[in-house]
Amino acid sequence: MGILLYLRNTADDIHHKICVYKWKFIISVLSCLLGFALGIALFYAFRYGWWYFNRTTFADKIMQAGFDVVIYFVVTSLFAYLGFALCGLIKGTHYLRLVVSCIICFYCGACVVALFTISVMWGILYLLFIALADLAFCAVACFCCICEKAVCRTFRESLCDQTQTAAIIIAWTVYKLLAFFVVIKILTCLI
Repeated sequence: MGILLYLRNTADDIHHKICVYKWKFIISVLSCLLGFALGIALFYAFRYGWWYFNRTTFADKIMQAGFDVVIYFVVTSLFAYLGFALCGLIKGTHYLRLVVSCIICFYCGACVVALFTISVMWGILYLLFIALADLAFCAVACFCCICEKAVCRTFRESLCDQTQTAAIIIAWTVYKLLAFFVVIKILTCLI
């Protein structure tokens, strides 16, 4: 029961921050959308190059859905959290968190297009259940980081100051794993 109360309080806190810092939230969302669009554009720009084959090979691994997907989701979330934490160390790097969210969404956009290239059904399911949630969670995590004060910290202080971001990223990872293995896998078996 305590975890549900914590999640509700965290959601209320994020809602109040969005009401107060609307422009920071809009900038975070635009950063994520820009990264997503760049991932799609560069996938098509380098058609039949290294990037194209790298992403289609990865999309094929996702479709086969082995343990690699779990590792990918967990490692991506860990890198996102560490990227947000590292950008919070120095005052001058505070807004580089937008670049971190842009890079995360860049890979998400390229992965969606690669899945559409291999299988339209997988592309639609991945877009609806994983990619749109990735954009939303990444925008909210970036927004929560940007709302912190831009001060110089040690690495430990930066990690401790981002408990709200950690909660968002953990919820993001759990959602992705459940959506992928419970919803998408069952739907692909039924179709």
